[in-house]
Amino acid sequence: MRQCIGPKYTSFTLSDVTYGLTIPSTNLVEAADPVEQILIKGSLNTLLPVLEKTYSVSFKIKANSYSEGWKSVIHLTIGDNADQYGDRCPAVWFHIDGSGRLYISAAVNGNKNYAFTTQPLPLNQWSSLQISQYKTNGVFMYTVYLNELLVHSVVNNKPQTFSNVKVYTADPWYYAQNGSIKDLKITGGRSEIWIPMMTRFSNWESNFWNRSYESYENGFGLINQLWIGLKKLNQITSTFFTDMRVDYFFEDNITFSTMYYNVSIGSSKDSYVLGYESYDPKDSFEPDRLNANGITFKSCSKWWTANCNEYVSPTSSHYISYGSTENLLSIQFFLRTNEIK
Repeated sequence: MRQCIGPKYTSFTLSDVTYGLTIPSTNLVEAADPVEQILIKGSLNTLLPVLEKTYSVSFKIKANSYSEGWKSVIHLTIGDNADQYGDRCPAVWFHIDGSGRLYISAAVNGNKNYAFTTQPLPLNQWSSLQISQYKTNGVFMYTVYLNELLVHSVVNNKPQTFSNVKVYTADPWYYAQNGSIKDLKITGGRSEIWIPMMTRFSNWESNFWNRSYESYENGFGLINQLWIGLKKLNQITSTFFTDMRVDYFFEDNITFSTMYYNVSIGSSKDSYVLGYESYDPKDSFEPDRLNANGITFKSCSKWWTANCNEYVSPTSSHYISYGSTENLLSIQFFLRTNEIK
């Protein structure tokens, strides 16, 4: 059965930083806008595939009022509220006594709920908080900064790397604090940031395929038709371990995705051949077999064209590729960079 999910569009800026590209850092998440965000119970902000032993969670918080009861601000967890080591890595609440003090919990020294309580925060003012863990002289230090002042530090003898970490602002287990958060930044976590690689809308197909070889090498387009370019793809995949996601959008609002892991794009000498370690169709429909008359990307000499044949010029098609029977509204390719090779 196909998965029914809504289209996701990612905004990304290319500039002259690395190989002419700004690559998302593998250890930085800009999880919130600088714009004020009201805290809402159960609001899942993002998912971190990995949170490293060295990390930092920082943000600004403004409380509008205080009342008794635990009030959630932010909660990083590998699963639940407090069942196992990593369910609070870290988490922050306003104290149950309604005093305006912050209660900060983290996974430290084998304690799944290692806690520290701050002094009361003023109402209707922004206060900054940074919770971090770093390695120095062979030991890991867990620290808390409030308004840029160190208020707590301890050696963590049992630091741990956590996987599949959910970031809530606020969590689903307690009422949300009456207030707002902004400038949330998490370092040390690999994020779900996807670089737009190719976008094709059916009514722009003829323009997409009617290009010179140099255009496919260098890239073109903006929104309705976008191609990042074979040269940039080679540079990215040569520098980083890279995953690729393909989203298919149909006229009847049915959408599904395919994941390709550890993707590589060859150089011009290799005719920009595409390779990948494995792929997950996430659907019995097997999207990869729809490309180029039923053969996979790996078997295709010119996988970015409609025909997948180096001796045939690309032709216009409203379908996934030449020979497909599925009529698409659009198709989007994305890349996610992981560790540096």
